[in-house]
Amino acid sequence: MMINAVTSREYGMMFPCPPHIFNGVAFTEHNRHKCDDGDVRYLFAGDGKVRGGIILGRRDGMLH
Repeated sequence: MMINAVTSREYGMMFPCPPHIFNGVAFTEHNRHKCDDGDVRYLFAGDGKVRGGIILGRRDGMLH
């Protein structure tokens, strides 16, 4: 299984209906300004099929 970085648009297409509003692209983009230099990363795990995803933001040198 590989971990891959994608754009916010691609991530939104992979996960169009997140189970919670706080897990979605719209909420993340709304709060992007809280990250160092707006550094948000959209990652997904998969091996030809999407297995899961995570959104991380960099603040104080750490990904949260």
